Amino acid sequence: MKEKMIRDYFLKFDFNSDWSYKAIREDLKQMLGEQPAIEIEWTKDVKIDEEKGIAKEVDDIESVQIMFIDEHEQTKLFKFKPTIK
Repeated sequence: MKEKMIRDYFLKFDFNSDWSYKAIREDLKQMLGEQPAIEIEWTKDVKIDEEKGIAKEVDDIESVQIMFIDEHEQTKLFKFKPTIK
């Protein structure tokens, strides 16, 4: 049940928006009734438009891992790679 709640949360989550680790942690804490462990791995790069001379920072989310306790008191790890448009 908690895994489905986490999956549904991230299916609607927009990593292209102005997101924060703290906001995700608080949302999941309210939803699950516990503070899950969260690990977000990402790479940061800079793309340069040579014609315009403009540099733009680009973040790419590699993976998201959420560790929580399920309703049977078992530790579960939910891991996925978000699709960023």
